[in-house]
Amino acid sequence: MQRQYTGTAGRVENSQVGVFLAYVSPAGRAMIDRRLYLPETTWCDRPDRLAAVGVPDDVGFATKPALARQMITAAVDAGVPFGWVTGDEVYGADPGLRADLEHRRIGYVLAVGCDRRVAVNHGRTLVRVNEVRFHPRARPTMLPDGRRAVEFDIDLTRRPTDDTVLSLTAQPMVAVADSAPEEADETTPVEVVHWRDRDSGTLTAGPRLVLTDNPPQHWTVTLTQPADAAVTLRVRHEETQR
Repeated sequence: MQRQYTGTAGRVENSQVGVFLAYVSPAGRAMIDRRLYLPETTWCDRPDRLAAVGVPDDVGFATKPALARQMITAAVDAGVPFGWVTGDEVYGADPGLRADLEHRRIGYVLAVGCDRRVAVNHGRTLVRVNEVRFHPRARPTMLPDGRRAVEFDIDLTRRPTDDTVLSLTAQPMVAVADSAPEEADETTPVEVVHWRDRDSGTLTAGPRLVLTDNPPQHWTVTLTQPADAAVTLRVRHEETQR
């Protein structure tokens, strides 16, 4: 027991923190395992304190994802039948847990924080997960001047507040032959024609859309389509103070 962050309260409280393994099936759900989280400096580095409360000698410090890995391993070794694992961003941020599940060929859905960086372009570029959205299903269309184009539907993942302005920038990505998608440049030019509010039909020309005061949520971005390249889209979000 000590003052520490607990997800149950969403703040620092005087508490004990545990990691729990729940089993879910069409028949219902139940807790099947648990581990007590022992903070490192205030508990695990003080053997006298551990001995006074009866903590076994072989118990050392383990992060919460490490405790989860212990319980998943125990469940697998016990023959518990399951197909996949879920967890919040504490567990999604741990590469060891993800590697364990992949090594065991167990599917998983683990949350990650919006500031986590992911690799795109075959590992050549790192971007925040809240700055990247790929929309591989493009709809072919034609512009009034006869040019080929493609459309991508974009739904806002967040909205500006009373004190902020939200800017969305459409960044075309193109792939020639079997290459990885790269940002469009002068060698493979792609024009962002406009954003269209799907509810009202209002058009905003160009790659940048600036939103304030409870804006529409459903948009379509139209890009020109080069004859020799496949086009996809990355949308960058930028939130600034008014």
